Amino acid sequence: MNKMRILLTLACLLGAIATQAQQLPLYSQYMNNELIINPAVSGTLDHSPLQMSFRNQWTGFNGSPTTYVLSYHKKQKDNVGLGAVLFNDNTGGAINRTGIALSYAYHIPLSNGKLSLSLAANINQYTFDSSELSPNDPDPLIDGSSESSFVPDATFGAYYYTDKFFAGFSVPNLIETPININTAVDNTNSLIRHYFLHTGYKLEVSDNLDLQPSLMLKSIVTTGVQYDLNLRALLKDKMWFGASYRDQDAVVLMYGINHKNYFFGYSYDATLSDIRNYSSGSHEVFLGYKLDVAEVIPQKKDSDGDGVPDEEDPCPDEKGTKENRGCPDTDGDSVIDKIDACPKSPGPAENQGCPVLTYEQKAVVDTAFTNLEFEFGKAIITFDSYTHLDRLGVMLVNNPNMNLTIEGHTDNIGSDEKNMELSEARATAVKTYLTSRDIPEASITVLFYGENRPIAPNDTEEGREKNRRVELTIGFN
Repeated sequence: MNKMRILLTLACLLGAIATQAQQLPLYSQYMNNELIINPAVSGTLDHSPLQMSFRNQWTGFNGSPTTYVLSYHKKQKDNVGLGAVLFNDNTGGAINRTGIALSYAYHIPLSNGKLSLSLAANINQYTFDSSELSPNDPDPLIDGSSESSFVPDATFGAYYYTDKFFAGFSVPNLIETPININTAVDNTNSLIRHYFLHTGYKLEVSDNLDLQPSLMLKSIVTTGVQYDLNLRALLKDKMWFGASYRDQDAVVLMYGINHKNYFFGYSYDATLSDIRNYSSGSHEVFLGYKLDVAEVIPQKKDSDGDGVPDEEDPCPDEKGTKENRGCPDTDGDSVIDKIDACPKSPGPAENQGCPVLTYEQKAVVDTAFTNLEFEFGKAIITFDSYTHLDRLGVMLVNNPNMNLTIEGHTDNIGSDEKNMELSEARATAVKTYLTSRDIPEASITVLFYGENRPIAPNDTEEGREKNRRVELTIGFN
């Protein structure tokens, strides 16, 4: 196993640094902490997660790679996120990378979600300690010395997210800073850009079950593209489990628990590559705590969905505004529809929300009423009445929010039945004339009462004349 440790360490040193292969550690549970692959995730959550993780890659022999991570990010303002990642990678005890990444993200509202753009400053300390290796044969690279190199760099990230969907792109090792280690083998050592593309969707299967499929594409120009296919199932936000397939590398099984503000996860990689002959797989575990969690206030019933709870809403089945305590006010006159006699026409509260007729409008109605006459005992309008009805018709056409109620009345001469028929016929005659002048039929209401509603005594001719009338009343929609 010591021989395997040496071979692995040399492979990592000569491969990752000298031949421009992958220089960053693998993670199986990055979907639970996307900050470690994309700084633009900073501030995208409704809480501030503090999370630590440990990964033991290819267990089963001494010196297998290990990775420690401590991360934190938070929403500083509505459009700003800050993040930090502390990390340590070690391979065989000989190759060590320690550092910190500090990220700033700016969130831009876009469509139904937000687009976060980020830049992270990375500070790395690379160390190669050949004293940790004991080769059977002499090797000029393994002379017992130790070399270190301070390597600053940067990561660019972009991340679009909604309640159910996300898509991110990041470029670690953006600057490709030189590494002054192992220059005896290759004096062009440097960090190499990595390209990560990750996306996923939350599918609500039921009230208790969500499915989260996701995809990761990883690329280095010299080694092509590797992909991860992931699927997680979340049960009541209390527990989750899932599986991943990493192209030509491993099948991953994972499991996690959420309890109050704590969250925990474990994964096991079953290795598919040739190294499985030496490895017992890979283990990864994380533990986190949610800070700055907003207090969850029990949601009150709101049947009409207007933002005013039913218990505070006088109109629980009609959508309204908060200013009106959840009641609608269609015409915007500050008199809610529930008590507005004219809900579609604005008017003052002292007039029950109805418009007030102008002096000229009242004069048109009064004149039409005063001059409305019929032939004796018949429902035929006299010729002199038409001019005044025409003016009333013009007013109604010019004010489509107006409506007209026509009431027919008679005196008590004759039978009740005949008087009822006459009052109906006269009111209908007025309606027929007005509708012939382009007044919508739906805006006219006809009522008739016969002799049942006198306004004067019927025992005098003067009183009976007053009772023989057709009243005209203007209303509003």
